[in-house]
Amino acid sequence: MLRWLEPENGQPPEKWLPDEKLRQQIRVIVETGHTMNRLQNFAASRSAGIWRIKRSKIILGVLDGLRIEKLVTKVRVPPESIVKCLNRFAQKGLQYFDHPERKPTKREMLVEQMLAFLEAFPDPGSKQGRQITVRYIMPWIYSPNLASRILGGIAKQLPLDWEARYNYQPVLLETFVQLDRFKGTCYQAANWIEVGKTDGYSLFSSYKRYAIAKAIYVYPLCKNFRRQLCRL
Repeated sequence: MLRWLEPENGQPPEKWLPDEKLRQQIRVIVETGHTMNRLQNFAASRSAGIWRIKRSKIILGVLDGLRIEKLVTKVRVPPESIVKCLNRFAQKGLQYFDHPERKPTKREMLVEQMLAFLEAFPDPGSKQGRQITVRYIMPWIYSPNLASRILGGIAKQLPLDWEARYNYQPVLLETFVQLDRFKGTCYQAANWIEVGKTDGYSLFSSYKRYAIAKAIYVYPLCKNFRRQLCRL
């Protein structure tokens, strides 16, 4: 998902920003009639259709002053889809919410089924509610140090799964943290080691002007990982 935000062919991220004229057109539409109420109802709904939910969140987000990169991570759609949504809404108003422009993907259909189920979720104290809580982390479940526990579980299970698939065990895990969006707090809490930062990478030399540095974290899976890596 974050790859959507990376510049293409040396183009700066600002190319996705909607101009002020477009924002003003959207404000005029929203200020008329019950448009704002409809948008807010769509955004809060779990059964209006995922395409309506995403469109309304994009429009409301722009009205709230959210930048494109924030909308990408919040709504989980690429920047060009966000700009397309804003342009279509400026042209059609609420009629843009009458019909989807394509058939939903299999994943979107599953998400809509899950959202509809959550809309009428059983009592958490019931047998069915307890069984579902075992499989999914529901909003009312509080789990302290959850990120660290998940990372710890991954570090234990991944070597076993890797060996079962590729017939050897890894000795070191590596990950990257994009510093303009995250601080790597969960990795630090789980005892991952920051070993440096990237300089950016691209097949296009002009891309590096806009490349975002990433912190490099590693997590040793055995005490003699250096010796084993030096054998390769």
